[in-house]
Amino acid sequence: MNHTNYNPEATFRPGFIANRKEGDPSTCRLGGEAWTATGPRPDLGNPALLVTVDCRTPVLHQAINGECSVEIPLFSHLNLAGIIPQQEYELDHAAQHATFKPFDAKVALLPMRDRLPIPLPESPLRLREMRADELWTDEASYWVALDSFLGGQGVIRLFGPPPYIDYVAPAKDGYRYFAGIGYESPSQTDGLLGSEAFIPGEVAQYFFISRDWKTIRVITQAT
Repeated sequence: MNHTNYNPEATFRPGFIANRKEGDPSTCRLGGEAWTATGPRPDLGNPALLVTVDCRTPVLHQAINGECSVEIPLFSHLNLAGIIPQQEYELDHAAQHATFKPFDAKVALLPMRDRLPIPLPESPLRLREMRADELWTDEASYWVALDSFLGGQGVIRLFGPPPYIDYVAPAKDGYRYFAGIGYESPSQTDGLLGSEAFIPGEVAQYFFISRDWKTIRVITQAT
């Protein structure tokens, strides 16, 4: 069993699954161009907007104890041969722009035929609270949560416990786990990208947020 290695106090509860079909309508969104980003590597292009989390959504606002009343965009570089283990970006809420810090990673772009379209088509997301087996309190439920996150129908996780992560957020660095993004299976799609499976690489991506809600740290692990 690959136990998650993170500070369980450094997250928000309850957890939610963002998807196209189940749960309550929200103003959270997949893709789009409402936010922009500048990356440090021109050869990789600019990072892609994966999900916009609207913290004004009542259930989310309550889960974060009213700490934040803005949108939090979840960006990452896509269409890569290889992975960037850690990315970090600063948010300018007024300009709705994210500026990425330099990183050290030997990666290149995939061939055009293998790339997802950027920007991703924008679509609204529904929110449902995580079920008991998606919160994984034991080994059996851990594998249920993992199968949902990587190749299932729970690939966008907001708050709650993150499965399959080796990264440790130091207790004193002020970052808290905010969201995780996995990937769909071509044979089991939730319709995030219409008829196409949402596969931003066979990776698990985790988003940690600073306590001032202005800096996002992205941890990526190959699966």
